Amino acid sequence: MDNRIFLSDRYQAEICEKENRFYSPVYIALLSDGTENGRKLPQDVYKEYDGLGQGTRTVKTYFTTFEFKEKAAVAITLPRDVKKVVVKPETSLTKYEYVDGIFSFEVENDTFFVIEPDGDIFGGLHVFCNKAKRIARDRKNIIVFPKGCYTAENCDYIHINEHGVPVMDCIEDDTLIDIQDGAVVNAAIELIGVKNVKIVGTGILSLIDRVHGAGKGFADERMWGAFRYHAKPNVYIRSGCRDIEIEGVILNCEFRGIVIRNSQDIVIRNVKMFTSTENGDGINCYNTSDLFVDSCYIQSADDCFCMYNSCDSIPTLFDEGYEPVKAVCRRVEVKNCVMSSNARPVVLGGHATGCKNPRCVIEDIFIHDCRIIETPYRIFGNTEEYSRYWSGFLRLLSQSEQIVRRIRFKNIVVEVTAGHNGKPVHIEVRGGKNASYTETQGYRIEDISFENITVRNHTENLLPSLIKCREPVDEKDDCVISGIRFTNVTIGGSALTAKNILCEGNVEDVEIACDRSK
Repeated sequence: MDNRIFLSDRYQAEICEKENRFYSPVYIALLSDGTENGRKLPQDVYKEYDGLGQGTRTVKTYFTTFEFKEKAAVAITLPRDVKKVVVKPETSLTKYEYVDGIFSFEVENDTFFVIEPDGDIFGGLHVFCNKAKRIARDRKNIIVFPKGCYTAENCDYIHINEHGVPVMDCIEDDTLIDIQDGAVVNAAIELIGVKNVKIVGTGILSLIDRVHGAGKGFADERMWGAFRYHAKPNVYIRSGCRDIEIEGVILNCEFRGIVIRNSQDIVIRNVKMFTSTENGDGINCYNTSDLFVDSCYIQSADDCFCMYNSCDSIPTLFDEGYEPVKAVCRRVEVKNCVMSSNARPVVLGGHATGCKNPRCVIEDIFIHDCRIIETPYRIFGNTEEYSRYWSGFLRLLSQSEQIVRRIRFKNIVVEVTAGHNGKPVHIEVRGGKNASYTETQGYRIEDISFENITVRNHTENLLPSLIKCREPVDEKDDCVISGIRFTNVTIGGSALTAKNILCEGNVEDVEIACDRSK
């Protein structure tokens, strides 16, 4: 086995389909450990991982993935001392048994979930069950990765770039990349201005051999979530790409999962990803339109899903040499996703250009039927001031003269992790003095709805949701937050009331309603 594939014997997964019986490998991934981000790196770590002088702490987690044709019986052996297990989300696997250390179930369709042993929210086993599908060979160029390990040393499609990162960055228009079951491709895929490209399969796109701890085979209990300055997301889509599809693959990340810059007409379906480093977002977009995200599993050290109009805090992810026609994100749908974030599950807005004519816009976003299964950020201690400024399960932020409007959240369940004390909702138009990073004052947030939102379990330490808008600086300044609707929102089993929302500044037309049809 190549030393860039990291396996564990903590769990064993045996798959039986008719007469076919086999063991599915159990891989190591990393998660942030629930302590604070922004911890100062030891000097020896910083010398190698020079992306920031700070990072997270990480711990090992585990996943297994397998294909089946019709119906499979699965038996997973857990460590002998495990007394009980929890399955998250509970709706993904309604029937199973755990007897004498064996977790067993049957599967007929695509599904994914995590088995948490004895309340361990980090060291569980993430199970990805994939019903085999026929892959249409409907592209001019076909790249296939059968079962095996692929690196720059044995694969002509992969090369080491000038910063030492293994990449596939010469993908042409009309290309299919098929990463098949059992394949581990050790590279980032960078799509630059291409059209009609599909990345598909149930194999693994991995850069985990580049993260801290890999040199020792992840033998330590804690590692540092640090990244190199020129780290790549596992999939980077930029410079005017169109008609891009990503389906089925697993992303075991060095830094971020999928980054999209200045592109449109993109489908991301049934993709699974693990990020563990500081600023390690799951899906990170700016100037992205006509995006559809469906049935993804995102375990993220930072934001699970975020959208901006300009650069974020990592300057190496500028889309150099490409000028967007408009700084706009619009027509986006995210549905049926399972998320766990060590920061915020959803962030819309915040980074923009500051231009007033035309203004940067984020609009027509629909996020629905999603489950947030963990919120481990700073569960071992936090300050109310920090939580008030940075937290929020669903977060909308206007900075640098940005407009954020026509955003819908519907049918979302949030499972709050014990110790978490952030906010359910954070909506803010910031002034110039309190804008984060290098941003300037925001402009407007309007026409936002939250419907059928359930925040449950450990809600006792949560802060009130915050809706805050800077005051106008003069009589011509029409900055405002307006048209905010909450319908059938519950926190800890109780209906949302005005007492659960703190409104500050130029905020108007906030409505809280109970759906009496339920």
